[in-house]
Amino acid sequence: MARQAKLRKKNGYWMTKAGGTETYFGKVAALPHADARRLFLDHLKAVADRSKLRRAAITVEVLCDLHLDWLKDNRSQDLFKQRQYLLSKWCDFSVGQGRDRAPVGDQAVLQVTADDLLAWKQALYEDGLRDVTVQHALAAVKSCWYWAIKYKHLPPDWQPFTTVEKIKLPAKAVQEEDLLTPKERDLLFKRADADLGKIRDKKSGKYRRRQVQEYRQGPENPYAGFADMLRCYYHTGARTSELADASVRDFQVRSRKLVLKRHKRTRTMRVAETRVITLNEEAFSILCRQAHGSQPDDHLFTKGNGRPWDKDTLDERFRKVRELAGVREHITIYDFRHLWISEALMAGVDVFTTAKMAGTSVQMIEKTYGHLRGTHLEDAQRRLDRARKKAG
Repeated sequence: MARQAKLRKKNGYWMTKAGGTETYFGKVAALPHADARRLFLDHLKAVADRSKLRRAAITVEVLCDLHLDWLKDNRSQDLFKQRQYLLSKWCDFSVGQGRDRAPVGDQAVLQVTADDLLAWKQALYEDGLRDVTVQHALAAVKSCWYWAIKYKHLPPDWQPFTTVEKIKLPAKAVQEEDLLTPKERDLLFKRADADLGKIRDKKSGKYRRRQVQEYRQGPENPYAGFADMLRCYYHTGARTSELADASVRDFQVRSRKLVLKRHKRTRTMRVAETRVITLNEEAFSILCRQAHGSQPDDHLFTKGNGRPWDKDTLDERFRKVRELAGVREHITIYDFRHLWISEALMAGVDVFTTAKMAGTSVQMIEKTYGHLRGTHLEDAQRRLDRARKKAG
């Protein structure tokens, strides 16, 4: 098995032998460990591109460390700590039989199979862990591999865990205190188009986030238009993927609807149904602007570079906007859908109509949001109060 690439000290210098030759990053006394490790990781990526280190020699433990370093810089502290705990358990899990048993972390990445992950899943259940914890554990490992493919630590065709099915948990009821507040909604809309691209500081020479007065304006801002996308989520209750994948062809101007023949539920329904999203005045106006001058196969919503959104880039952009706006950490784009369905029920829209407009089942609405539907119960209570008053 190939040796694990490490950042080392030699003769007072930070160095590594990754790639087959000694590479030095600076004096230990002058270069902090964090900066040396950052240079080492950059070098490791460059070496991986040249010598295919990532495809042959990189171990599961190294891959998990690289992923955790990225999570620490780009995701919340809570998520980082959760993934750190779960991935460490994954690396410590032993596979094989008898004398051949060895921790997963010591295995070369290309040696790990779906059977290893399934064996870990079974071991977690045997330890008495609940479905939700096991689900998070499997998601942590899969996310690490998907991240490695995206950032070219692994070949794009290496996806050993596709046959490991996701654990489906029972629907959790949405509580009113969990819903997006009007203040949070307005803050997200206000900050959504903020130019969060970094700029080099003239004094320090380091990159930093732009100040408000440094935001690029109009088409020069690669983030312009994200606020319109969030407003459409708010006004339609669409799933995250539905607006991200929608094309100009799906926008029906005369009927003022968004008609999706391909959507999330087409993969799970026995007989696929067309998803119809009704547009109010503001959502219709936004889609008219987005579709203007575009070709039928173009996406309705794109990033500043004209490329369509995917789940990772959309989640990352929203996370940055959420942090800038000071909105609660658990809020996601999907919470606009939670809010739309909840407010529809609280406004007295019947369950069947709400389910039809949201593109889901009546059963799902009842399980997740049914407790928010109180109109008929309130009417019954008022009738009882009137009858009691009349009877004296």
